[in-house]
Amino acid sequence: MRSRLLAIIILGYFIQYVSATDYSISAEYITLQDGLSDNNVNAILKDQAGFVWFGTSDGLNRYDGFHIKSYYPEKSSLHVLSLYQCPDGYLWIGSPNGLYVFDPTTESFLAHLKINPAPDDAFSSIPVNGVSGDFNKGFILSTSSGLAILKFPDFANRIDDYSVVWRNKTNSKGLLYDTFSCIAKAPDSQLWMGTNTNMVVSYNPTTDTFRPFPLERSNPEHPMFIVTNLSFIDNHLIISTIGHGIYILDPSNGEIAVIAHQPNDNTIISHKDVYGVVKDYSGDYWIATWDGLDQVHILNNKTRSQHYNWDHPLFKDKLENRVISILADPSGVIWIGTHGGGAVKINLEKQFFSRIRFNSLYEVKSFSTDWQNNLYIALYHGGIKKTTLPLSPEYRSAIEQFSTSGKGKRFIPSDIVLSSVTDESGNIWFGTLESSLLYYQPERDIVREIKVKPAKNENWEGRIQALSIDSQGRFWLGTSNGLILYDRNNNEFHLTQANPRIKYHLSGNNIRAILEDKDKALWIGAENGLNKLIYQELDSFRFNQFNDLHTSSDILGNKEVWALHQMPDGRIWIGYRSALGYYDAMHSTIHFFDKRDGLCHNFVACLTSQANDLWIGTNSGISKLNTQTNTFTNYYIANNLRAVFKTPDGQLIFGNNKGLLYFHPDSIQKRDYSTPVYITEIEIQNHPVSVMETVNKRVLLTKAAPYTSAIELHHPINSFAINFVGLSYLNQKSNKYKYRLSGFEETWTTVDGTQGTVTFNNLKPGDYRFEVMAANCDEVWNEQPAQLAFTIYPAWYASWWGQLLIATAIILLLTGFYRYRMKQLYRTKDLELQSKELEHELNIARIEKDKEHELAEMKSRFFTNISHELRTPLTLILAPIKDLLRSSALPEIAKNQLETVHQQAAHLYDLISQLLDLRKAEVGQMQLQASENDIVGFIEKLTERFKPFSQVRNVQLIFGSDQSAAKVWFDVEKLQIVVSNLLSNAIKFSPEKTTVSIHVKFKNDECLISVKDSGHGIPKSEHEKIFERFYQLQNQTVKDVSGSGIGLSLVKELVQLHHGSIAVESKPGKGAEFTIILPLGHQHLSDAEKGKGQTNKEPLIPEVRKQPTTTIVQNEEPNSFKVLIVEDHEELRHYLSSLLGSKYAIHHTSNGKEALKQIEKEQPDLIITDVMMPLMDGHQLCETIKTNEHLCHIPVIMLTAKSEESDMLEGLETGADDYITKPFTSEILLTKVDNILKNRAHLKQYYSQKVTLSPSNVEIEPQNELFIRQAIELVEKNLTNPMFNAAMLAEKLNMSQPTLYRRIKTFTGDNINTFIRSIRIRSAAQLLKSGGYSVSETATKVGFNDAAYFRKCFVDQFGTTPSKYKGDNTSNMQ
Repeated sequence: MRSRLLAIIILGYFIQYVSATDYSISAEYITLQDGLSDNNVNAILKDQAGFVWFGTSDGLNRYDGFHIKSYYPEKSSLHVLSLYQCPDGYLWIGSPNGLYVFDPTTESFLAHLKINPAPDDAFSSIPVNGVSGDFNKGFILSTSSGLAILKFPDFANRIDDYSVVWRNKTNSKGLLYDTFSCIAKAPDSQLWMGTNTNMVVSYNPTTDTFRPFPLERSNPEHPMFIVTNLSFIDNHLIISTIGHGIYILDPSNGEIAVIAHQPNDNTIISHKDVYGVVKDYSGDYWIATWDGLDQVHILNNKTRSQHYNWDHPLFKDKLENRVISILADPSGVIWIGTHGGGAVKINLEKQFFSRIRFNSLYEVKSFSTDWQNNLYIALYHGGIKKTTLPLSPEYRSAIEQFSTSGKGKRFIPSDIVLSSVTDESGNIWFGTLESSLLYYQPERDIVREIKVKPAKNENWEGRIQALSIDSQGRFWLGTSNGLILYDRNNNEFHLTQANPRIKYHLSGNNIRAILEDKDKALWIGAENGLNKLIYQELDSFRFNQFNDLHTSSDILGNKEVWALHQMPDGRIWIGYRSALGYYDAMHSTIHFFDKRDGLCHNFVACLTSQANDLWIGTNSGISKLNTQTNTFTNYYIANNLRAVFKTPDGQLIFGNNKGLLYFHPDSIQKRDYSTPVYITEIEIQNHPVSVMETVNKRVLLTKAAPYTSAIELHHPINSFAINFVGLSYLNQKSNKYKYRLSGFEETWTTVDGTQGTVTFNNLKPGDYRFEVMAANCDEVWNEQPAQLAFTIYPAWYASWWGQLLIATAIILLLTGFYRYRMKQLYRTKDLELQSKELEHELNIARIEKDKEHELAEMKSRFFTNISHELRTPLTLILAPIKDLLRSSALPEIAKNQLETVHQQAAHLYDLISQLLDLRKAEVGQMQLQASENDIVGFIEKLTERFKPFSQVRNVQLIFGSDQSAAKVWFDVEKLQIVVSNLLSNAIKFSPEKTTVSIHVKFKNDECLISVKDSGHGIPKSEHEKIFERFYQLQNQTVKDVSGSGIGLSLVKELVQLHHGSIAVESKPGKGAEFTIILPLGHQHLSDAEKGKGQTNKEPLIPEVRKQPTTTIVQNEEPNSFKVLIVEDHEELRHYLSSLLGSKYAIHHTSNGKEALKQIEKEQPDLIITDVMMPLMDGHQLCETIKTNEHLCHIPVIMLTAKSEESDMLEGLETGADDYITKPFTSEILLTKVDNILKNRAHLKQYYSQKVTLSPSNVEIEPQNELFIRQAIELVEKNLTNPMFNAAMLAEKLNMSQPTLYRRIKTFTGDNINTFIRSIRIRSAAQLLKSGGYSVSETATKVGFNDAAYFRKCFVDQFGTTPSKYKGDNTSNMQ
């Protein structure tokens, strides 16, 4: 007995090769360019989940129909020879270097097992070309050295814990050859091995026995005989070989047949080298050969074959002929692997339709039939064709062509025919491009042309695009230039056209569709929508329009109507250029469908129906709409469809620019293949997450996405994307998906097969479940969805415990606020007054800010002008002093003082000069006068002049140069200012026993002058700021050194004037290096910038005196006041000490921070301080003193050069007792110091003695104590007002509350409230003493609402109760 497959052998030499039409075959190529790791595909496997795996010569690849993922062992390459998946899901990979085990769930290689029959060689392996078996019974490997049987005693613990048993010809009876090349498992569990000789071998694992089956050579002249593949089809073993074709072995009886390739003869296989045979889902056989792919079809004992290689039109120049692996997919796909051409996916779609092809220049426009069942086809550029119905692939009727050349009965004047219709007599009418009708009578077989000439417009022209004869016999012509009614009896044409000025007119003149409905109403489709004829009489027509005014809220992109059709249920369907619609007569609206609803394309050109199904011809294919469920089924089998015709037996004929396509709807069969669907990837922030990858410091996936059921996302991650795929590979892009995210949306969203990604953004914390289902290309749904649970955790503050913590904190805060608020209620009035005061201060600040801008420029101009004015008196000061210093008759003491005056006046003159130079540079008035000079000698001489200054500062000054002399163009006077400033700063800011260097070098046509110090450095953030005008470094760490902020600004301006630049390099603690860069030559200088040679002036070098060893000048009188002098200018500090030292004990220091330490230690009676000082200025010092309750009584005199009113106001507001501007006279300073010290002593003594006297009767000196008198009078005037407080007193005295506090504290030692209360209690004592008021009346009169509180305050001040005080004083009076 033979199987059907053996019939191939019997009939193999009698095959007639015909074109198979059962399939619609298409191919997709997967190569290196698509992500495949190598183009040699040696093995193909479809795993248990449905993914396809390609084993190549360089890696393992997983393919889901859209994306490829490649896998390699760590630090190793992988040449795949075979693939096998065991029941546990692991992939076993045979390679030339042994066996690899891969886990798809974790996407990782678990082990590399080296197989070698030599027990002592554990480091090398022989090739493994096939695997079979499982963990329970062991794995059997086919190798070139026999069978290797792997036993795993305890796989659960270790996969590399195994033993190997070898079966080869030396230890196995009946095994003649052991050079195995492949392995396959039979349905009865026996194993079959192919060899490298003409033999296959069966192996029974139960009995451990072998049985050889020799194979006769089909071609004795071909020496090579290698079995490449074994497979079981219909219980027969199919043996593929190199050199000898295919062998078919019946295991039940051992019979063997051969299918060999015969050169130059029509045989089933196209090449002698075969690499595999598979059977597809429809029963056809596919054979992989070294010369392409062979398809064998057997039907009714007839065999036909088709050979595919790169010469075949389907694979022209694409298919690599050398096919070395093959796999049949039950979904309708053949997978093949090639040698060098990658993998190929071949779609085998059962073809339910047939085609008749025309010239591609033709386009089918219309169909009509006569009474003899002949079909007439109107074509654009193809004229008219005629054939007979029914159309069938088995019987192809002849197609007749109407002539467009010469004369004859079937002559037609034009090959452009646009429309057709059959009349009541069975005659056919055609519309043409050239304003004419063609009238064909089948019985007479003759064509007659009729020119269309409307009665009132004989020059009319237009295309005849639609023809219709209604139930009343009226013949309607839809044209490109209006609607025409043709009176056939009188041969008259009545034209109506669109006219916006007339009511009830057509919506447009370009008419492509005409329909008479069941109610005998006529519908016309024009370029601006749908029209309904409501009246017609000769040339009088009336229409109702149905466009956007009568449609739904959806707005059509293009309202041009191409097709009209009425379904049995009465609904009129409309094919628009941009949608499908139907007219709802009940609501007088039009409803639309487009691609978003499932339509395959929005351009709808033709319509027909069968039962409840509407068939739609579009630009991209055919759609079938179930009008009961409003669901679409799409068939992408033709494009640019323009006409459709339904035959009486229900056959549908569609026409396009390539010919005819016809089928019967009942012939369409859906594939019932269930499409498995998997989630293939999860993306976070557009990044695919890998297995064991950390996301937000947490591992998201412990298994690959297809095998993961739940994940957790932690704040702030609440957005992600999910990639999914349906593993039905046939026309995979035509698959459908439905998905939803439960917990977010419960409705399913349907998308097509190309949209396998969905993104969710900004999801709220909670639990979600993503579900997705898939359908194959015939929309057969797999109702088992792929699921992935998501838990999104909130931020800690949004969790229940975080919210509880926050709520607790809020309650505590509210409780505290409530208590605080209750304590503040009685101070409401104070807050209102403070608010007014703040508003007043803000208004003042706003006004001052506006004035600042106006004054800024005025100040700058004034400062420049006054500097000019100062130079004259300074000159008159400097000249006489120089004359006096030359006199030898001066006492030494006077000479020393005059030297000080001369030095400081000269310094002032220099500062004024720098300020004027800076101003000139800023406004562009400074002119460069450069000349060529020796810059090395110039810098060296200038450096020598600074050496005495450096020696006084105990700083070493070093000069260096790359050259001994060099000519450079520069302005001598201006460069002297630049270098002098830099040297002066470097020496001043360098600590003792350090070095300052100046170096001249030349590089790249530039002269570089660098000055480097050993100071404390400049922070990088201030490198740019130090060159700004008046800017000084913050947090100066060098004592007794300050500057004006002018020097470096002027330096930068002067360097830029030389067309050069200056840079600074410095780090805190490592000194600073300033580098001047001057261009060499004179090309950069204009003629105006070149001057005559110059001589350098004598630079003003700072003079530094030695610091005195003592800081105290002690007066001999034992009771002298202590005065602290705070001044950073050393000369002025010593002058003040000598001035005041004769009367007071003098302490002095150079900055505010050191002053505070001495104040706390010495408690001076008076402080005289400068304002502008390093570390802590005078304002900060004064404020610190006046806000310290232990120091606030000490009077402070500010001595400063800042003479503006705003400066004086700022100083007084910080608590200063007096403000003296520089320059000052010694007599005024001495007088003010003396008065302040005496008055403070007198006031404290006086006030402490006036406890029980009447407040109004005190005798106070009008000059110094006016303030205290005004304060007492104001309190007395408001005795009866219990709300009178410190804020109100400060407002009436026109001063701030902090200032009032400090002044009261200084005079009385008490705070403001105590001061007010003391006056109230003293007044109460007077009232009680008079005897005219009771205790409660007295309390009310002096502003106490609470008698108990009044009594307490009275006892605190007088040591006795009010009643007792009153009794005692009354008795005394009596």
